[in-house]
Amino acid sequence: MHLQRRALQALMVLLTITSAQAQTSQQPIRIVFPSPAGGAGDTLVRMLAESMQNSLGRPVIVENKAGAGGRIGVLAVKDAPADGNVLLVTPVGPMAVFPHVYEKLGYDPAIDFKPISQIATFDLGVAVGASIPVKSLQELVGWLKSNPAQASYGSPAAGSLPHFLAIQLGRMTGSDLRHVVYKGSPPAITDLIGGHLPAYFGPTQELVEAHKAGNI
Repeated sequence: MHLQRRALQALMVLLTITSAQAQTSQQPIRIVFPSPAGGAGDTLVRMLAESMQNSLGRPVIVENKAGAGGRIGVLAVKDAPADGNVLLVTPVGPMAVFPHVYEKLGYDPAIDFKPISQIATFDLGVAVGASIPVKSLQELVGWLKSNPAQASYGSPAAGSLPHFLAIQLGRMTGSDLRHVVYKGSPPAITDLIGGHLPAYFGPTQELVEAHKAGNI
């Protein structure tokens, strides 16, 4: 059972609004992150904000605007003044995947935004709750097929790369998996630990500590 490496990675990219011109005032810079606080991506954005603040000598504020798979945050940046003071840090999904998934996005990544930099690459993984009696991907597939009523999984958002990774796994293995959509990783991992969710697909960085503690 082989999943291509490129399907197991998600990018974090930094963008600004098209035609933005940097300002030299002391007005705060806002970095919008379209996911809830508490996940690996949120930690990364706050590290970036702290570094920018130290380098620029200007306040840098992180705003979490979760919802609609990240589209709410993206639209908030699109509608902000294009003065260089509002930036967007987002997984690659809303920029590269959503245009092929949603008929009406409300934004055009190629027209409304200007890419600045890729800032990180995250590996993606799958985890199960501690009560699920599996220790490998093969055992997980067998368990899901043997327990079709419980064959559900969570992901950080509909249309996200973890969502499509799970779809790919289901197609490759002939498993009928039901998707449970969450607003980011923290609430999904809470349900995973609490036994309310059998499996979760998401960034491995967000799974490590719970795994070390024996909770997943």
